[in-house]
Amino acid sequence: MGVVTALQNKPRTDISAADLADTVFLINPLAGNGRGQETWSMLLAHLPELGNTRLIKSRNPAEALQKLNETLTENVRRLVVIGGDGSLHLAANHVLKNGYTKQVALGLIPAGTGSDYARILRLSGDPLQALHQICTAVPRKVDVLRITGGNGEVRYAINTFSTGVSGWVSRRLAGLAVKGSAVYLRTTLKAFISFEAVDCRVVVDNTPWFEGPLYLLAITKGSHFGQGMHISPRASLDNGLCEVVAVEPMSRWRLPLRLCRLYLGNHLSASYVHYRQGRTVVIEPITNNPGFEIDGESTDAASVTVETVPAALTMLA
Repeated sequence: MGVVTALQNKPRTDISAADLADTVFLINPLAGNGRGQETWSMLLAHLPELGNTRLIKSRNPAEALQKLNETLTENVRRLVVIGGDGSLHLAANHVLKNGYTKQVALGLIPAGTGSDYARILRLSGDPLQALHQICTAVPRKVDVLRITGGNGEVRYAINTFSTGVSGWVSRRLAGLAVKGSAVYLRTTLKAFISFEAVDCRVVVDNTPWFEGPLYLLAITKGSHFGQGMHISPRASLDNGLCEVVAVEPMSRWRLPLRLCRLYLGNHLSASYVHYRQGRTVVIEPITNNPGFEIDGESTDAASVTVETVPAALTMLA
């Protein structure tokens, strides 16, 4: 359902300007191939009082971070992201790295291409309903993943950190002007067919767990990533543990069925899948490194340590 259809003939909600006095909206107008801007425009048309709220609109991550520094004053209690997983990742990292976790809660109005975290939170696809959820929600503490590279750089993932075919896909999608579910699926299929498995050594909670070639290694807090892949069906956002899923290489003729199992979430008992839970994961690529992805964003690193940080972030959902 498109944004226009979702908002047509909707009754006015009971949201007032006073309800939003402590709220900042962060919009990526390019999210979802323009759906971010469309969502905001339609919300504004239906709720004119939104025009008096504090708004950050930026297509550039560096500019968005600068504006967040200027806008997140001591009287801000909510930061509402209108965008996808990448926009939420940026906002969450800013809150976590700059000491706003006790002051600011995050809300999300889905407007991205994948919006896996919105799926995990069971947020409404209707922007008005999503905003109402944010304004009436009981704040919920969720865990995050702290990722430390070999150079000491720290980043946070709210959903997933992965390598293997996912890193290959993220690198290629990063250079595309137009993205979407069809593009992602086509790129993923191409990757599974042509991708050369990467050799990794994986240590979980100080115990060697896996060493050898793999197509995919995902460390997750949420259940879904990759635009709906049900990679971690046993995941919980607030249990203090991360899910660790390793998928071994597979022959091309087995690819369609096994890829379907990954999306359906019935793969954990398969012979080509290794699974466990843990608190700390160390990943050391042994041979070629296709790169990593953090919440869908491509990144490079030689080796990393992933730690679960319990109750690190407050979400409104």
